[in-house]
Amino acid sequence: MDYINDLMGLRTGLLILINAGVILRVIVCFIQASGSFDDRGAYLKRAKHAVVFAVIANVIITLKDLITTYFPG
Repeated sequence: MDYINDLMGLRTGLLILINAGVILRVIVCFIQASGSFDDRGAYLKRAKHAVVFAVIANVIITLKDLITTYFPG
């Protein structure tokens, strides 16, 4: 059971790192967009892509957890 608890801790840590990285990336993109009016669209697009990545990563990990609890073994 310690192995499963270690994996759950790893999953939790991975989710925290993904979400923290995306939040940091979005903040950096907004700061760069506010400073550069010429490339504002590119930085906002990068921020949008970071948010989409976070959503997809969270959905994949949640689906993996649902599948592993539904089909134990």
